[in-house]
Amino acid sequence: RLGCVICRIGRYAFDCGGGFGAFGVASSATCATIDNGTLTTRAQIRDKDGGVTVYSGPVTVSNVAPSPANCNGCSRHMGSLQADPNTGVLYFFNRNQIGQSFNATTLTAGQFSVPAPGTIGNTGRNFLIGPPFFELDLTLGKRFKFTERMNLEVRMEAQNLTNHPSFDIPVATITSSSFGNIATSLLSSSRRMQLAAKFNF
Repeated sequence: RLGCVICRIGRYAFDCGGGFGAFGVASSATCATIDNGTLTTRAQIRDKDGGVTVYSGPVTVSNVAPSPANCNGCSRHMGSLQADPNTGVLYFFNRNQIGQSFNATTLTAGQFSVPAPGTIGNTGRNFLIGPPFFELDLTLGKRFKFTERMNLEVRMEAQNLTNHPSFDIPVATITSSSFGNIATSLLSSSRRMQLAAKFNF
């Protein structure tokens, strides 16, 4: 299935190997499948200002981009930082939400499941709210005046003053053995402080 990665206001045309169709309002199209090998597909996006963007590239049928997963009874704010009580590993979902591991028979992992072939999951892009980010940076400065021309500037700068950790998003592939795992993946740096002085004359 072809579709725009970043959908914009405009009209779309798709080529599944037999040439481009007419521009329309649908932002996705379903191409006929092949058993194996490579299918070359193309898409055009005509913006409201008249510009056209063409995307082209081979799609290997055995390794196409996955659809967003289905999630039964999920809300956008269901995730929270929590440590596994047995291993201490940091996760963003609890075991009721993601299960113990991916079930290859039912194609499920807790509340999450693989969509039926040819369909798109019900979670969509950026459906879940990830871990919060917080960082407090601070700069303090003081100028000491000695004469009309001579003065001393003193500055103290701090990055992440509270040394608060902000974690990256968890592993988001439900078939992965690390699904929901954050571990020690950080977006923030440790606290950094520096002092500076400048004498002006």
